[in-house]
This record gives sequence, structure tokens and C-alpha cells, in this order.
Amino acid sequence: MKVNEAKEFLKSKGYYTDNLWMTDDVKQNYKCDDDEAQNVLYSIFNNEWLTEQIFVMIDEQCEAKGITKKK
Repeated sequence: MKVNEAKEFLKSKGYYTDNLWMTDDVKQNYKCDDDEAQNVLYSIFNNEWLTEQIFVMIDEQCEAKGITKKK
């Protein structure tokens, strides 16, 4: 399966795929191997603060767009 096909499949299942990060995003600025770069990305995207901030932004964007919050 090609990357675009995989992204389209995930999008059809409800995942947001327009902004994906990869090991090259780390390796372009740091001397590390793929495993180290994956570990960096894992640490970032499994961070409680970042997750909380994403939910805050979801709330803000829904409010700005007039989308009603469930009770």
C-alpha cells in the first residue's frame, strides 16, 4: 500500500491525516538513527500536556465555528 492510499484509508476511518510527522523531521536537524527519531516522536505525541492542548484547541475551534458541544 502506498502512503497516499494508507492516508486515504485512515481518513475514511475518521483519522486526521493531513499533517503527519516522520523520522526525517527529527533527522534533518539531529544526528540520530530511525529508532532514536521514532522515540523522540513517541515522547512528543504521547505527552499529556500536548494532548490537553489539542483538546483545548478542539474546543476553541468548535466554539468559533458554532459547533454545539454535547452535554
